Formats: sequence, C-alpha cells, structure tokens
Amino acid sequence: MIANLSYGSYFKGAIDYILDEKKKPKILGYGNIVNTELSLPIYKMSMDHLSNRREASDKIMHLSLSLSPEDKLTDAKFYELSKEFMHEFGYGDQPFIVVQHNDRQHNHVHILSTRIKHEGDLIQTFQDRIRTKNISRSLEIKYGLQQLSRSNHKNELKEYLDPEFLLSNIDLSSTEQTKYYLDDITNKLLKSYNIRSLNEFKSLLKEYHIKVIEHYTNDDKNVIKGISFGIISQDEKVSQKIIPGSKIHKKLSYPELNKLFERNNSNKLLKSYKFRLKRKITERLECFDTINKNDLKAILKLFDNIDIEYQKSKEGNVIGYKIKDYTKYNFNASEVDRNLTISKNVKISDSNTKVKDQNTLLSSLLDKELQTAFNKFSIQKENWNIYQYKLLEGLRFDTLKPYLESSEAYLSLLNLNLIKPSDLNQQLNFAFDKLIEKRSTLKNIETKQLLNKSILIKKILNQENLEPYKLIQSLGLVYNNFSLSDRNHNEINMPFKLGKVTPPKELNNFLSSGFIANNTKMLNYLFGIEKEVKFNSSAFYLPMIFPSIYENLSPEITQKFEDKVIPIFLKDVVKKTAIYQKNPEHFIEHLNAKKVFIIKDKSKFYYRTPLNNSKYEVEVSTANYLKQLSNDSKIFEDQTQKLYTLNTPQDKRNHLNQLWVTQLIENGIYDKAAYLMDKETINPLIHQEVYDYHLKNGLQKQLNDEKLKSINNIDKKEYSKSSRKIKGIYNGTGGNYEAYNGFKDELTDYSKGKIIDI
Repeated sequence: MIANLSYGSYFKGAIDYILDEKKKPKILGYGNIVNTELSLPIYKMSMDHLSNRREASDKIMHLSLSLSPEDKLTDAKFYELSKEFMHEFGYGDQPFIVVQHNDRQHNHVHILSTRIKHEGDLIQTFQDRIRTKNISRSLEIKYGLQQLSRSNHKNELKEYLDPEFLLSNIDLSSTEQTKYYLDDITNKLLKSYNIRSLNEFKSLLKEYHIKVIEHYTNDDKNVIKGISFGIISQDEKVSQKIIPGSKIHKKLSYPELNKLFERNNSNKLLKSYKFRLKRKITERLECFDTINKNDLKAILKLFDNIDIEYQKSKEGNVIGYKIKDYTKYNFNASEVDRNLTISKNVKISDSNTKVKDQNTLLSSLLDKELQTAFNKFSIQKENWNIYQYKLLEGLRFDTLKPYLESSEAYLSLLNLNLIKPSDLNQQLNFAFDKLIEKRSTLKNIETKQLLNKSILIKKILNQENLEPYKLIQSLGLVYNNFSLSDRNHNEINMPFKLGKVTPPKELNNFLSSGFIANNTKMLNYLFGIEKEVKFNSSAFYLPMIFPSIYENLSPEITQKFEDKVIPIFLKDVVKKTAIYQKNPEHFIEHLNAKKVFIIKDKSKFYYRTPLNNSKYEVEVSTANYLKQLSNDSKIFEDQTQKLYTLNTPQDKRNHLNQLWVTQLIENGIYDKAAYLMDKETINPLIHQEVYDYHLKNGLQKQLNDEKLKSINNIDKKEYSKSSRKIKGIYNGTGGNYEAYNGFKDELTDYSKGKIIDI
C-alpha cells in the first residue's frame, strides 16, 4: 500500500477533485460524521467551520491510499482500514471523508480532512511522511496486503503533483479544480525557489502549463494592478477559466507577490552570490580557446559543480543559459556578467571544444580524484588512518588506477574528449607524484599529534588519579624505554618520563581505532585543551570501552562529560525512533524501550535517562508533536513512575552494554550482537516491533548459529574481548586492531541511514 500525502489551503477545490464524476467516485464513509443522506453537506459545513477558525497555507490534509492491483479488499474493509490509518495518524477526532476512485486498475481511496482542531490548534506535521510509511507497513501486515514502495509501484501510481499527470486528469471547465491545481503548483514553486520577478515566475509556471495574465491600470498601461492565472490546454490555448490570483490565495495577489519579489531581490548576499559565480565561470573559460556551447553544461558541472539550464530557440538551438544556484536563486548569465553570455563571449560557440591550458584545467580535478582513489584503496588497509604515510611507501600508480577509472568525474572527462589519452596519463602521473610528496607532510602531522598527546597525558595525570598505562593505551600509544610511540609502529618516538609506575599485568589489545580517536578528542575537550569539539553518538559509549578512565574521573569532569554526550545520545535515539513511530503515544513507547523517559514540567517537556538525575529539554518540533497527546496527564504520570537512576558503576556499565547491543542490532551487525546476547547474556533495550523486524531480517539466524557453535572451536575469552570492543565493526580485516574510516563510523553516519520497513 502506498500512502501519498499532500497539504493545501483550498478545501473546495480538493473536495470537487475527489468527487469529480470522471473519477467514478464512491463515498465509502466519513470520520466523526453520522452516515445519513445529509452526511456530505454536514461534512462540508464542518470542514468550512474549522477551516475558517484560522489562516494557514497548508491546513487541508489530502491523503490517498493505493493498493497493489493484486490486493482485494471489500469496500467495508477498505473503509475500516482508512479509519484506522486516520486514527494512527492523529486525525481520529477530525472530520474526514473516504472516497474510492474507480478510474484506475488499482483500488485506491482519497481521504480529505483538516489540520485545524476544534480548539483552533494545528495538528503537527512532525515526521509525517515517515509516519505514513510506518502506518502503511503495519496495516499491510494486519490486512494481509502486499508491501509496496515508490521504488516498485506500477507506472499508473504516479506522483500526485506530477504536472503532466494532473493536467491530463483535470477538468479544465471546472473552476474549482482549476483553482486547486493552480494553488498546488504555485505553492510548490514559491517554496522551491527565491523568485525575484514576475517574468521569472511566469517562466517557471510555463513548465507546468500555467499562464499568467497581467491587468493594467486604465491610466498607465505600464502599471500592473493585478494578475490572473489560467491553464494552457493541449492546443496551446488558455482555458476559459481565468482566475484572479487573490481568489486562489491571498499570497498570489499581485501586491503580495511583488512584496515577495522585492524581499528576494533585496537580499544583501545577492552580490556575493553573483561574484562567486562570475569568478568561477571566468576562471573556467580562461582554460579554453573555445567551448562548444553544447559542452558548456557538462564542463561547468564537472569542474565547478555549477548547474545550468540551456535556453533554446524554437528550432532547438542553444542561445543562452540560466544558472541554477544552490542558494535557490536562478540567474541569467547576463545578470552575473554580460561577457559570460553565449552571444557576447567569443569562446562559447559552435566550434569544437579546445583546451588552452591543460595544467590549470586538470590540476585540481585530478589531484582531487587521485586523493579519492587513494582513500578508497587505503580504507581497505588495516589502521590506514593511523599511518597513511606508511601506505605511500612504494605505492605504484597502477595500484590506484582501477579506483580512478571507476569514478564519475574520470568517465565524464573521457566522454568530453578534452584531452588526449597520452596527455591525460602524463597529467595523472604528475598528480600522483604530488600525492607521494605528501608522505613527509603526513609524517610531520603525526609527530605533532604525538607531541600533543604527550602534553595531554601530563595534564591529566597532574589532575586525576588514573592508571598511566591504561590512559596511554586509550590514546592509541605505547610506553617503552622512556618514550611514547604509536601502537602500530615505532618509527616516531617521543621522549617521555612516566616516573616509578608498575605496568599492569595485562592490557586490552582489542581497542577500536574509532574509539581511540573519539577518546582523544573527548579528553582534549574535558581537560580544556580544545573548547569546541563535535562528537558523534559513539562518544556516549566511551565509559564502556575505557571504564578504568571514565569511572575514576573527578565529579566535575564526569558532569562535564555527561552534559556533552547524553544530549548527543538522546538526539540519536530520537532520530532512530522517528523512523518507526506512528503517533505520539507510539513515539514514547519506543523511547521507553531504550529507557528514555519524557517528563512534563508545566508547559515544557524534558528527557530523562537512568544515567543521572539531569533533565534535558525536548526540542521544539518534538515538543509541539507531543502536545497532540489527548490523555497527557495519565501518560506523563506514568512516565514519572517509571523513572529510576543507576547509582553504581557496574549498573551503568551494564546499561551501556545493553544499549550497545541495541546499536549493533539496529545497524544490522547481527553477528556481534548475537554473540554478546548468547555468550555474555546481554539483552538489548529495544521495542518489540523493531526487535521482531530484526529477528526476521537475520538476527534469529545468527542467534541460532551461536547456539550451535561448539565451544571447542571458539577461544571464548579472546572472542569475548574482541566482540565487546567491537572488533571488526569498522571494516576490520582480522588483525590485532580494527580499521577505521577516519571521521565517521557506520553506527553514526547519517548519510548511510535508511528508513526500515517494519
């Protein structure tokens, strides 16, 4: 089932659309309206009453639910499903209508409601797209439906706002349907671009088959007094329904639009945006004798990541271009600089593209691509981030070539034919030589890092009563013969006097380099060497990895640590919880599963964890979402009763272990999680729905495999250490220490985040 959600401000247009006879509509029922012959007018009156209670540009909620053509539901069952959906989505107390359309192969309904509640408040849209997906997944299971997603649905299930689709399904003779379409498209464009003039607005609207008609004053034909909108039909004529902008929405009246254009035009940064584009494009053109105008788009994208859109004549010839900047501003080339236009710049022509200065053109691009290729190569090597310069010893260009040849930029360069293959190889060898020269620079960097760590160790030992050898090891170092060196090699040594300290009998040899990097940053922050440091959520687990350090810090330093990491942990928990939750109650259930509680103090909401007695204010968007709870007094009273605090170090350590196993499960690292659950008897803190999903997705198989393993085939003690210290999670290759990507780990890299379908 696919849930398609949109918002608008115009109820009459929306209701006329879903009741259009061309759609073969059938009213399945209503929400909070008694089913009688008068239900429809009562529903309309109720919607009008609520809609008039306050002004909002997105107060009308339009939801469509589409089944697979293979799914068969009776009308009564589909209506029942629709009501459940609305209840889970937070619209259970709102008036709504459920209308089935029978103009397509697949069974689908449209549901129309309002975000404005009887009290006048707005229903929040917090994580609404994700929530519709989660509700769809749970209802698919309950009703035995096929699981659909936008990646696999049929062609007939097109995006609701696709202009071609809408135009072919809109009744051009209907004023209300025309209004609804115009409202949707104009709203979308005004949010997507910083539009600066009526002409620019007209140009964008033309792509959606919309024409703008200006109305002038009687006294002066150059002074616009108002504008109207119409839809261009298939025969290029404007439909008879010409609607004034103010009748569609007050923001579409000419005075309101003009204010918006003036605001966008008065942006003080516009000048700097244009200057940046002028400098970049001018520098790029200087590298060429000539550029074929059809190559300009690909060249600017490849070398400068600038997007342009060609302006063409009726015959299809390129006559100009528009720059689509990442700031949401569109600029004609003439605005940036007249000399950069196709008509004025002699270098841009119909002639073949010819490079003038290959070194300047290719130097920075090839340097960047070779560095990327080296990173891809080195990340596969153990401990690559600790001693990159060692990997550069004896490195051959042929080793990096396969990584380079697979890059998009390299392939684009070849397709443009900007350089002969022999010249390209020569340029690549120059770039490779520069890469090799970095070895001495990297070695100097490591020497400086070693010096900084020695200063940090002295400062900590002067303030805190910690075990020196374990502190040194937590920073990725070893102490031997009155000197410090990296744990992976002794090429660089730093003289260091530790004094009369007895080395421990045993040190943990399975420390993640990722945690070492995080720990180094954290200790620099805690002891005032670095003031502003950003951490990912794995910093929260440092006491689990280095208990001899974090359990023996002074109360002041411990408080500083908790004030830093617990909010980061909470942000990560909320982010991961959001991909599962359906409504505020469900959201709280998922938080509670991880022993995160929400308390309400007057009108404010706070997070609490068992790790300390501190409370952390809930972010504004989540707080507004929680205000929708209908029975909040009982819910928050229950939250208060569940609160507890862990007082002993061992209790805190056990709690962190449970959360760590939860992290492993949520990130699909089932083998490590299964070992800890089976051999260490550590249970995850996870909501049952999520746990069931992961069991089906592979966790159950791993748990079964663990039980079947023979103890004789496993060195339990060593495997336990390596698992607890997450050996291999950072793409480890099996040595004493794990590889780490240098900056992010797979547990906290949000660029790799996926919405999981339960």
